[in-house]
Amino acid sequence: MALLALLHRWADGRDVRISAATVDHGLRVEARAEAERVAAFCASRGIRHEILTLGDLSGPGNLSARARDARYAALTAHFLPQGCVTDAPYETSADAVGCVRDAPLVLLGHTMDDQAETVLMRLARGSGAEGLSAMAPERHAHGIRWVRPLLALRRDALRDWLRAEGIAWIDDPTNADPRYDRVKARRALEALTPLGLTAEGVADTAARLARQSEVLRTAATELSAAAVSPGPLWSWQID
Repeated sequence: MALLALLHRWADGRDVRISAATVDHGLRVEARAEAERVAAFCASRGIRHEILTLGDLSGPGNLSARARDARYAALTAHFLPQGCVTDAPYETSADAVGCVRDAPLVLLGHTMDDQAETVLMRLARGSGAEGLSAMAPERHAHGIRWVRPLLALRRDALRDWLRAEGIAWIDDPTNADPRYDRVKARRALEALTPLGLTAEGVADTAARLARQSEVLRTAATELSAAAVSPGPLWSWQID
């Protein structure tokens, strides 16, 4: 909701078309009514909005991962025909989308808290520098430019802003369900804060690792180019 409201305020007076999508994962009976509240908010501000309902998410493996993959697939299928895409051949609730002239993009509402929690979960899986870089501020995937403009902001700061603006929001109860790894990571981070392991510190570490990963990728590319030299092309004819 904060991302949507901020984007609407930024776009006011600019030649920008905004649309939004709320994904109903079908995992809670209350989700549809919550999505409709977002639709009403958008209607009051002249923002085009769609509710995307996912299919059956049952199956083996991690439910959160299946829901995430299905959510991105639904968002891609919804916005791709609208022109909110890039032509570059490159490779997550409610997601506000802005189609900016010469820079079409899809904006995602992940915060610094989400980033820190992601780092902890990947650390538990034994990830290296690439994985611990966590969520990139921007990436290209499936023809769409995905941008996370709120990674430098804390979740509580956005809630304070919404309160000041008189804008209501809904807290997903699964965000407090200890069965989910992200909730466990959130609680672990709260417990480690007295030791100085804060969301800001973890997010800064992720940013440094991202820069180091980029240096390593560049070095590997340069080494590959220097180590491989083209030779004469030989051809054989088999009788």
